[in-house]
Amino acid sequence: MSRRRSKSRKKSALSPPQVQAGAVRVQAPLVRIKDLHFSRGERQIFSGINIEIPRGKITAIMGPSGTGKTTLLKLIGGQLQPDQGTVEVDGLDVHRLNTAELYRLRMRMGMLFQSGALL
Repeated sequence: MSRRRSKSRKKSALSPPQVQAGAVRVQAPLVRIKDLHFSRGERQIFSGINIEIPRGKITAIMGPSGTGKTTLLKLIGGQLQPDQGTVEVDGLDVHRLNTAELYRLRMRMGMLFQSGALL
């Protein structure tokens, strides 16, 4: 009988979203890229791309050498400015952040390259 009581105590201690197991809660994506254009000189790298990266998922950006993977990551991290379009991370327009805000955002990011490792 004590087991039943402890279980019901645990259930009542849960926050409302956890109690409502049947409810569907839609979360905004962690990264949202809208109509992104970027070029280097005459070479157009991106032309109007749209991407949504979901929160809580592992996402890999893969492709052959020279297809823009690192450029995309630098645009997401605010290291490069797009010619057009927006890059939002956690609802913040990366390219409108001041230096301190951008630094705080970057503290939460990591990039792992093919032959690298995060420490």
